[in-house]
Amino acid sequence: MKYLNLAIFLMMVIYSEAHRVKRLSTPEFYGQETFELAKYVVSIRSRTPVKYFGDNHYCGGGLLSSYWVITAAHCVMAQTKIMYKARWLLVVAGSPHRLRYVVGKTVCSPVSHMYVPKNFTMHNTFNMALMKLQERMPLDHPRIGFLHLPHQAPKIGICHSVLGWGRMYAGGPLSVQIYQLEVCLLDNKVCKKHFRHYSEGMMCAGKYNWTVDADPCSGDIGSPLVIGKVIVGIVAYPIGCGSTTIPSVYTDVFSGIKWIKSTVYAFASTIKPIPLIMLLVISITQFTLNDWA
Repeated sequence: MKYLNLAIFLMMVIYSEAHRVKRLSTPEFYGQETFELAKYVVSIRSRTPVKYFGDNHYCGGGLLSSYWVITAAHCVMAQTKIMYKARWLLVVAGSPHRLRYVVGKTVCSPVSHMYVPKNFTMHNTFNMALMKLQERMPLDHPRIGFLHLPHQAPKIGICHSVLGWGRMYAGGPLSVQIYQLEVCLLDNKVCKKHFRHYSEGMMCAGKYNWTVDADPCSGDIGSPLVIGKVIVGIVAYPIGCGSTTIPSVYTDVFSGIKWIKSTVYAFASTIKPIPLIMLLVISITQFTLNDWA
């Protein structure tokens, strides 16, 4: 009986390995190149870890400025399209290693405000969201950088990079180290053949040779699709995870440029300027503190 149980166990392991489909042909970590791109990517988490630092990661995002993060709408609201409370969420930057907090390098900020386009809540298009951070990301941090918005529509056939801590294969564990994935944008005609509800503001990408699975997975939603320092897309529907024939769907950032800019500008206009007397008090206070230091 002991040998029979062992044989059954080995058969299960072999079967599992044979049917395990990785999202990467090989783990793509390009050393300095990946670290350089990782500066623009943040881990979006629930406010409190379950047990260890980083075990509450569930989405990715891209840094647009010291106060703004762009991600997918799915990362800030439930399936019922009810927005999460901002105080539930935390953004972590400067940590390519998801489970490692490095003093002086890892930067954490709670979220103060979240915004989603009306087109998403009403028509399920333009799957993107903006998160306003409560704490400012440092401008002189060697592990933190800010992405540029695109100035033109994405070009078909051009390959881009996706970075995130998503699952290493369908149903598998989340990646501990950030990984880089190379995918190429496909023609909209090809995308529409694959997806029945392919609509405005969407684009799809995959590998042209279709011999390997090279798609984002669960945990990568919201992660940026970049070329250099420019964010071109956002992981919206990682449908291709576990498949060598189906691409994944991304949100076209260029299609939402007006909404992004108007949202940021509208928020800035609501901030009341500091009265002159308050600036004087702050200056006197700082002078007194420096004098006593």
